[in-house]
Order: sequence, then structure tokens, then C-alpha cells
Amino acid sequence: MRAKFTPLYRFLFNDLFVITVKKGAERFVVLDHAHRSLVQVQAIDESGNSGGPYEHCFNLTLLENHQGRMMERLLKAPSQSDMHRWMAAFPNPTKPDGDEDEVIYEDWDCPQVQCVEQYVAQQADELALEPTEIVNVIRKTNEGFYEGIRLSDGQKGWFPVGNVIEITNEHVRRRNLRERYRVMQAASMVTNSKPSTLH
Repeated sequence: MRAKFTPLYRFLFNDLFVITVKKGAERFVVLDHAHRSLVQVQAIDESGNSGGPYEHCFNLTLLENHQGRMMERLLKAPSQSDMHRWMAAFPNPTKPDGDEDEVIYEDWDCPQVQCVEQYVAQQADELALEPTEIVNVIRKTNEGFYEGIRLSDGQKGWFPVGNVIEITNEHVRRRNLRERYRVMQAASMVTNSKPSTLH
């Protein structure tokens, strides 16, 4: 079957991804949108077959769109470099980052914590905290320290995990959705790799 593609215009903001079609010179109609952290991409394996109908194509999944549904699309970029730029903008479910010694967050998808116990900075690169202060976490280590940016004044530094609690908000919900999708992908790969017993 010949692939039939419809021109789409994609817009990527700090924390929002929008899929549109063009209606007139300056007008776009939104077809779908989702939080940036709920968009995942995977390359199509063309096995080096350049010039084929699926050249520069990739799968795009909205784990939860504006209607609360999961949606998948096959997208075709104008060029290979354009495809790689879009691929680099979103997480790849085949390369989860949860196994690393430290986790680095993008500023558009970082958890927030609230100080519950005063912390007095011990070093120049640490962040002194007072109770109730809110901090955006930009890095976590497995040694019990966060690096963050204090919302009140933009000051950046390290502080102990034990002095704060994570604010369970949309970030946690989105993280759970991504984890669920990763488990579903892994399960489907196992199912597809099992040899058939039917004769």
C-alpha cells in the first residue's frame, strides 16, 4: 500500500506540544495537544532503505492528549536532520533514564519540593532553606542530595533530600503515565519475541 501523508504543522513550546493543520496564510487549526513530557517518539526501522515511503518517518505517541486519551501518529519529516531534531526534543521509551546514578530534569518537567526542616548551607555550592520554601529540582543523585532552584529568588544549589518533601502534583501523574507506557512497550516486545507454537 502506498503511504498517504497529510501536511501537519507541529509547534513545540516550553511545556506544550501542539499538532495543527494550516487553514489560510496565517491561520492554524489545532488537531491535538499534550504536555511536552507526555510525548514520546520512536524511529521507524527502515534497515537502511533510503528513498522508501517511510524514509524520515517516526512514531509519535501522546500518552495523554487534551481529551485524556493515548494517541499515536506516524509522522514524516522533510529531511533526516529535521527528523533528528524532533526525535531529540522528546523522551524515547526504549531508553529510560531511571537506571542512572543521577537524574537530570528539564526545566519544563522538573519536580517541586517544599522545605519542611531548615537547612543551613555547609558549602558554597549548597542552598540554605527555610521551612515552607519551594524549590524546583533540576538534578537528583543517589547519595541523598538534590540540586535545585529556589523559587523565591532563583538561587541555585544542593540540599539534602531529608529536609524537603516532594509536592505530588501533575509532575507525579505524568511520570506515572510515562512509566505505564514504558511497561506496556516492554510487555509488547516480549510478546512479539516469543516463538509461535502453532503448526
